[in-house]
Amino acid sequence: MFRELGLKLQAGKREPADHIVCELDYAAYVTAAEFQAWKGEDAASAHDWIILRDAFMSEHLADTAFGVARAVAQESQNAHLLFHAALLEATVQSCLPN
Repeated sequence: MFRELGLKLQAGKREPADHIVCELDYAAYVTAAEFQAWKGEDAASAHDWIILRDAFMSEHLADTAFGVARAVAQESQNAHLLFHAALLEATVQSCLPN
């Protein structure tokens, strides 16, 4: 999905495309593009961005985010990390299409 939009990792970055940071960046990019479409009163384009975001969330980001959150919950006793793992899971869950 990244390459379809002409996106690539920044020079010097070596994370795989399914790295949680890359996936969150992509979700932010698509959400910002949707916002710009709405701002420009381009409802058709905004709906295309929504469809793209929903597919990405369901097919990619949710599995990665939930896996990271579960791993942190199982392996960490650090309250700060546990809070952010729960926040990640809740945020992604709330963004999934119904």
